[in-house]
Amino acid sequence: MSGAIDLRCGDVTAMLGSLPDGCADACFADPPWKYSGGPVERHTHFKGKAVAHYGGLPCTTIAAHLAAAYRVTAPNSYLFVWCTFPLLAEWMRCDGLMADSGWAYISGGAWGKIGSLGVGYHFRGDSELLLAYKKGQPRPQTGSKSNLWLAPKTGHSEKPQLALRALVQMAAPVGGLVVDCYAGDSASLARACRATGRAYVGAELDPKRHARALIRLSQQEMPPDAPVPTPLLQTGLAWEGAA
Repeated sequence: MSGAIDLRCGDVTAMLGSLPDGCADACFADPPWKYSGGPVERHTHFKGKAVAHYGGLPCTTIAAHLAAAYRVTAPNSYLFVWCTFPLLAEWMRCDGLMADSGWAYISGGAWGKIGSLGVGYHFRGDSELLLAYKKGQPRPQTGSKSNLWLAPKTGHSEKPQLALRALVQMAAPVGGLVVDCYAGDSASLARACRATGRAYVGAELDPKRHARALIRLSQQEMPPDAPVPTPLLQTGLAWEGAA
């Protein structure tokens, strides 16, 4: 099933539970962060931007999901987690949960957002963190790359293809499998995998967001040098392996 795209409508726990041990070359998470207290939550303009799109999950729940993802990743693999600056301290308090599962924090990067000013409380949010974790001793497939990506903002929570394609190529070989814990409605990571010839399996819980993600996939124009044809699979097909 090399190069296949399987974007499922369902819970991340169920998706991870359906996958065999060690099948994935890399795991990505763009979590629906919950702003659960302090001045960030009280700043209604900032809070409302996220709540208008999804209810959000507490950091402990996200950490539990990513701990479960450890089982399905290969012995030497990466986990990439998108995080916002206001929630960084709260997330780092979950470091014990991540370490207990086996993930080790190693480094990070940032997306510099070009265009209109973002929302925020003390600073306007015109950059977003990417936190990198490792299992075992992974090495970049394509050599070391820059950890800064300058790209325009598009839809809510949509990450730039410039960053995602570089990360996918760094973390997984052509035909390798990438797992996406929170797919969202932009299908950003699925599109990056499809364009670079990586297999993909991801989960989006909300049916409406999932439907929008499938539309985005159907509208994707493939580059002429795409290395592997990537048919769009029916949602909910049982995983048959990454090879």
